[in-house]
Amino acid sequence: MHDLNTINRLNAEAFSKSIDNFRAQGRWVLAKYDGLHLLSIETFSTAEDAATALIGAQEAAGPSDHFKLLSPLPAWHGAQRDQSEDRPTADPRTLAGYINRVQTQEA
Repeated sequence: MHDLNTINRLNAEAFSKSIDNFRAQGRWVLAKYDGLHLLSIETFSTAEDAATALIGAQEAAGPSDHFKLLSPLPAWHGAQRDQSEDRPTADPRTLAGYINRVQTQEA
């Protein structure tokens, strides 16, 4: 039998990619739990639909059921970009700047 930390970790791993993917798409995710076990997820396009589903689920919930409503991720989350554009290319104080100066002088 697993301890509580292991159960939580296994449940999170089983659904985490799907939940992150839906949230990155701008969808609301309603996660349904029975005790520590994540049973299912539902997704919604609007906050109103998600809130209505959450209220309905809570009204029909059993004694060990609980729910988490997860909002969409911000648009910048997970954006892929080249961070090399953040560095100056010809700063004379850096090694790249020194190499650039030497190559320019040789040419």
